[in-house]
Amino acid sequence: MSRIDLDLAASGILNKHVLAALSGGADSVALVFLLNEKRLKGEIRLTLAHFEHGIRGEESKKDQAFAAALAERLGLPLITESANVCEEARKTGEGLETCARRLRHEFLNRARGMCSADVIATAHHKGDQAETVLMHVLRGGGLTGAKGMREKDDLYARPLLRHSKKELIQYLLSIGESWREDQTNFIKDNPRNCLRLDVMPQMKKAYPGAEDALCRFSEIARDEDEYMNQQAMKALCEMAERYLGVWILKNTKQYPIALVRRVIKKIAPQFGFDEIEKIRTCLSRVSLPGGWRAHKKNECIFVEPPFEAIGETPLSPDEKTVFGDVCEIEWTDEKAEKSDSVVIERINPAPLAGACVRTRRDGDFMRPLGMLGKTKLLSDILTDRKIPLPLKDRIPVIAKGKEVFWIVGYDISQSIKTDENTKAKSIKAILHHGYGGDTK
Repeated sequence: MSRIDLDLAASGILNKHVLAALSGGADSVALVFLLNEKRLKGEIRLTLAHFEHGIRGEESKKDQAFAAALAERLGLPLITESANVCEEARKTGEGLETCARRLRHEFLNRARGMCSADVIATAHHKGDQAETVLMHVLRGGGLTGAKGMREKDDLYARPLLRHSKKELIQYLLSIGESWREDQTNFIKDNPRNCLRLDVMPQMKKAYPGAEDALCRFSEIARDEDEYMNQQAMKALCEMAERYLGVWILKNTKQYPIALVRRVIKKIAPQFGFDEIEKIRTCLSRVSLPGGWRAHKKNECIFVEPPFEAIGETPLSPDEKTVFGDVCEIEWTDEKAEKSDSVVIERINPAPLAGACVRTRRDGDFMRPLGMLGKTKLLSDILTDRKIPLPLKDRIPVIAKGKEVFWIVGYDISQSIKTDENTKAKSIKAILHHGYGGDTK
């Protein structure tokens, strides 16, 4: 009988309702029988799921029939679904493997909801882990990629991750069970198959313990990656701030390069190594994929998510004015106040009749306090205030025509200054610094 004893607690499935992915291959069949042993002991509830992808024609149908027969023999509920992956891949432009993987995950998530399972168990084993780690290393993925797969990851569990393919085959032979062979696994038409069929056998020949070593490396990488992530979060709080959607990184040279890279990765997780290095080593201004940009000034690196100017919004005389995702402006009884996110100014509201909230435009001018009503171009005021270029186009202003009355967060105009004859009123702006990109 089996010498494999699954650690249900480690994979987070003890006393849970488990949806097991059954393809019909040796790995998944072994998973089903091992989990069924636990079910018979009352340690889990078990439902099976089979996705017929249609890639192999009649052979795929035979896989589906095999899964149905196995489920019936074990007295287990089975959820199945069929798809035409080839047609879907043509529609989306995805690679066949990528498309099949996506559709399979979508099916498994739907199936989990249909049967109210707590977790989805897949049959990834030690060999899969070694291949995954090696692929990430070859792609230059760093510690984050090298940590490979977890035994428990959100709704997915991988209870076979500590067991080898050989162990699983021996287990099935010991209980007299058969499985289906997917012949596409023996075609070297994708990187993983090339690694599995050519590279890994040669590595094992030269280094007999290569598979175990790669899995051990993944555990070391996982622990070190978690530690580095903790340090990166501390560094993010220390070196970075966000203003009007722009990330501002200060004093980056005082931190190890490894931490700066991770901080940037948290700000823009979609970027790979090359984009992160462009940001980290930015000397002036660089354009990045997806409309992002980076800008360096006075030892600060500004990381700018995409931004499109918002059309003008009429300033309400009574109610709150919402200016896109940028800010909210309202009248208040609160006293004057100023912080990074909240600004309250005591002003003469009369000149603001018919005004709007918008961002700067060419030709804008203002009558700055202390200049006795003389005008000055808004662009010159922003430059004198040493406001960085990445922020200039994002700062909301209250204006009427070309005249600006309030640079929100900075200056008010002489035109709305209060005096003893003014019926003064307080205006409050709440700035939303998180708009324009993900906050990580």
